[in-house]
Amino acid sequence: MNQNPYASPTAALSPAHDKIVEVKLAWVPTRFLAAMIDNIITYVLFFGVFASAFSATTQPGRTMIMALVAAVFLLINVWLLVTCGQTYGKLILGIQVVDYHDNRLLSFFRIFLLRHNFLLPLILIALYYPGISHYFLWLASVLDVIPILFAEKRCLHDYVAGSKVVLFDSARSHNSGGAHIEHHVVFEDLQSAPQVNWQLARLEKRVSMLLALAGEEGDREAALRKLTTTGLTPKNYFEKTVVEIKKFADDVDNEKSKASASELLTRVKTVEDRL
Repeated sequence: MNQNPYASPTAALSPAHDKIVEVKLAWVPTRFLAAMIDNIITYVLFFGVFASAFSATTQPGRTMIMALVAAVFLLINVWLLVTCGQTYGKLILGIQVVDYHDNRLLSFFRIFLLRHNFLLPLILIALYYPGISHYFLWLASVLDVIPILFAEKRCLHDYVAGSKVVLFDSARSHNSGGAHIEHHVVFEDLQSAPQVNWQLARLEKRVSMLLALAGEEGDREAALRKLTTTGLTPKNYFEKTVVEIKKFADDVDNEKSKASASELLTRVKTVEDRL
């Protein structure tokens, strides 16, 4: 079993496709510390600048300085998020936000609008209707964080954006293709398989695992023990397997491999109701 309780149950092929590299989830305290760093930087920057701007002789002067600082801060932060999947705090602590399924960097819409401005509508409401709306905003903030304590270590905004937070890898990009195809640690025995058939063999192993979990064939208890090491439920494992089979079928050019993927998808969907 993985000794690190915060290690992701996934691994990724390196860009060269010559080895498997484990993808580890960021440690929960590290994520909280990164958020604190972001808040401290924002607080010191804006209140420090505000104090300086307050001594300006005219209101337009103060407004101009604050607007300029806010613009620079926002541009740098957005640039880090979109190009590296990081905020200032995540940059300092070496973690980043990636796609939940294939470990690619997220688009601007998903990472900035869906993930980092998840509560923006409530914030705007609180600004225009102070009072009870502030309590709703506080409650929403708490509910957003609570799911990070569960097995997948994801906040509510991670579910909305389809993201997770992992240790930083400079090789990740928005278009890394098959470079970061998910691979569960229970299938590490397949590393020695011929590279040309590795992906299909891995998918076949996943389907066999699901068939065993559904009690259709194989040792169900052994399959459950293996599944425990991934931190996933049978339903989660099913959903991730379907995603990977479809991705494999879309990416591969060989018609025979496409047909094999179609057969696997048909087989795995027959057991969905029994998981």
